[in-house]
Amino acid sequence: MNIYRLNPLIGGKMRMSEEFKYKTIADYSYDWETWEDQNGKLQYVSPSCMRISGYSNDEFLNDSGLFESIILDEDLKIWNSHRHEIDNTEEVFENQFRILHKDGHIVWIEHKCRAVIDENGVYLGYRSNNRDITSHKLSMETLIKSELQFERIIDSLPSSLTITTLEGIVLYINSKGMEYFDVQPDIIGKNAAMMHWVEPERRLIWLERIKNQGIVTDFEMHVKTASGK
Repeated sequence: MNIYRLNPLIGGKMRMSEEFKYKTIADYSYDWETWEDQNGKLQYVSPSCMRISGYSNDEFLNDSGLFESIILDEDLKIWNSHRHEIDNTEEVFENQFRILHKDGHIVWIEHKCRAVIDENGVYLGYRSNNRDITSHKLSMETLIKSELQFERIIDSLPSSLTITTLEGIVLYINSKGMEYFDVQPDIIGKNAAMMHWVEPERRLIWLERIKNQGIVTDFEMHVKTASGK
């Protein structure tokens, strides 16, 4: 058991040791803090580990292999990739991986760690911060799914839809648009929109209306396909 003592009276006041202050701050941290010595043995695990992983700090302290054992197999490479890089550098390493909570559900972890080096340059181990980012990851997955669904809907429209810059660079064109203008997907990113206008002066009128009104409807123009139709 680690015993944290207060330093002797200084100027009539009791001063806390640096170790005691660190433990006080870390114990009340919302994130899961750890301290591992140079031999790979955990010396400190904050109580927040219980909230994030379902395991107590004593379980981690008594089982040096517990942390790695709850990382999902497919994410172990992510975890192991930074281990050999921590020694003797003050760089902060960051990665994300998944762990299996004690009750069986998956938790996304954002892991940040940094070597602890004394004033003589001796490596003393490393400290880390583990944050539960599961809700953020799930929100991102939902957003991506929504965007993919929206893209499928747009792509299946029976009419042509294109998005271009005012200069004519094609940013997006749906399947019907590619069929209509007789172009391939590689048109995206090219300054190709103007080549489809038969009357360039009509495009200038169209652009002016967009700039002034923000939206243009019922505007007629002559266009041609890539093959000249």
